[in-house]
Amino acid sequence: MSTRIKIVCALSIKRACVSDLQEILGINQTTLSHQLAFLKNAGIVDCERYGKAIVYYISNKGVYNLLSASVDFIDGQEKMQDALCLN
Repeated sequence: MSTRIKIVCALSIKRACVSDLQEILGINQTTLSHQLAFLKNAGIVDCERYGKAIVYYISNKGVYNLLSASVDFIDGQEKMQDALCLN
């Protein structure tokens, strides 16, 4: 899975700063910052400053909606499989 996809997937779950993303994804700071800049320039993510912390989030509603729908679909499939296994 590409680094950018991993970042977007992580940010679809919750907003995060670079250090949080480093810990979650195991990506070095230089690579992560470069990829976040690319995603920001592409209009997929944006950031807000809270004191010294810069928090990133998905700003593109289409990307966010696609990821949310995908998670809901997968969750529904897992629940269906669980229900079928219980019978």
